[in-house]
Amino acid sequence: MQFGTDAKTVTTTLDSGTFTATSTGIAIADRDGQLISTVPLVFPAKNRDIALQPTIDHDGKALTLRPIDDPAAESQPTTSAERWNQEVQRASFGALIGAGIGLIIGLPLGGIILFPIPMATTAIGAAIGFLAVGGQPLIDAGVAYFSGQP
Repeated sequence: MQFGTDAKTVTTTLDSGTFTATSTGIAIADRDGQLISTVPLVFPAKNRDIALQPTIDHDGKALTLRPIDDPAAESQPTTSAERWNQEVQRASFGALIGAGIGLIIGLPLGGIILFPIPMATTAIGAAIGFLAVGGQPLIDAGVAYFSGQP
């Protein structure tokens, strides 16, 4: 598998077997012509589908896939609320990891008897993870959103 220099294409080459374009995607056959698998050319993504343009070389051994440009896919958030939501989604995994680390640290310190200690370390860990992953773009989006900017 090779990625194109434009970071938008990928080329896969078969040693034995062939690629064939079909009405629903790309068929992959073994050296005897038996169908092994099919690959769709449209993949569902968040709020849209990603369509791929296939190119098969003359002997059917190499397949190159390139996304079909969609102007709607390139749209950026237009409001501070959209930008804030996008940044929160991006940083939420960091909050989850931080909360887990905070809980691991807090349980031995407070245990079950002193439950507020693990709760506090979990919340602190989540906040640190959220800000560490989100960084300045998250802070900027939060300031814009919570100050009422459009």
